[in-house]
Amino acid sequence: MNIPAVSAAVGFICGIVSTVPIRLYKRIGDDIAEIKCDQRAKLLNDETGDLLDSVQMKEAIVRDYLLKGGGYAYLNKRRNEIKSIHYVKNSVVSAVVSPDPVFKQADFLINGTKYFDFEIMRLLRRTDDGARGVGILSENAIVLRTMYNSLKYENITSGSGARKGFLKSAARLEADALRDLKNAWKKLTSNDSNDAMVLNQGITFEPAASTAVENQMNENKKTNSDLIFNVFGLSPEIYSKDDVFLQGLKTGVMPIITAFTKTINRFMLLESEKDSYFFSFDLTELMKAATLQRYQAYEIAIKNGWLTLDEVRATENLEALNLDFIKLGLDSVIYYYKDKKIYIPNTKEFVDVKGGGKNEN
Repeated sequence: MNIPAVSAAVGFICGIVSTVPIRLYKRIGDDIAEIKCDQRAKLLNDETGDLLDSVQMKEAIVRDYLLKGGGYAYLNKRRNEIKSIHYVKNSVVSAVVSPDPVFKQADFLINGTKYFDFEIMRLLRRTDDGARGVGILSENAIVLRTMYNSLKYENITSGSGARKGFLKSAARLEADALRDLKNAWKKLTSNDSNDAMVLNQGITFEPAASTAVENQMNENKKTNSDLIFNVFGLSPEIYSKDDVFLQGLKTGVMPIITAFTKTINRFMLLESEKDSYFFSFDLTELMKAATLQRYQAYEIAIKNGWLTLDEVRATENLEALNLDFIKLGLDSVIYYYKDKKIYIPNTKEFVDVKGGGKNEN
């Protein structure tokens, strides 16, 4: 996290995922209704029952997911009811995975205490066993180490804050004069010095020009910084351009939100609920910047008959209006696809596409 590009990318993703509210919905026939009085939604959005609140918990889980490959939380249950959610640091979790590569099983050890698979909710990155993941720290170790070493070198060479250069004397200095000059220069270039230095006659300062190697290192640092943003699915211009921001949501944030949603639905729903209940991140506030583009896409889909109004409303998790028709053209011909009939408002006639002729019913 000392690398600015890593800190910025992790902060961007964690900040968004941790602040987006999570809703619980229920399918009732063709309708979808939000369930507002459920303890689990409160645990995910407000109080977790732990020292960490919901935002801090989600941020910590996503940070561990990105950097170390796995974010873990213990679900404190009383029978089938979840009483609290407790984030657990990745570094204290050990997975004991069965040797069977087909029927995978795993238990977890946390500070020597054994926990069963269903007690540990986990968000895993690039996992192949369902218990452990691969983080960016290990997957991209070389570029991260290169960036860190570059920052350390820059810190050493410019740590004093003084301008690099050489003192030149036209005449040979005596030992006492040379010692006094060195002490004064050392005092001047120390980090906490506010002193001034006066050079005697015949002594000049010659600044050191940047070498080709240093210039190349600066160029490499910028290139590596861009690569690190790309590793997280982001662009370095994520904070400055709206279109880049929206693209970053699609490539860097949405895959994590989708994975987190699957994890929550898997661990926090009863088996009897999974056919009708589901959790979902409410992206309404987040996607306000893209409202116009989204509505334009819906308009095109409805106009061309690809989607119905109720299908669009279902996509937005809104209540159905039971408008089961498709507009076919000129905004004047309506097709009732369930009854296989066409209605022409201008003539107030129905046409049965199965060959039943015209009628005014």
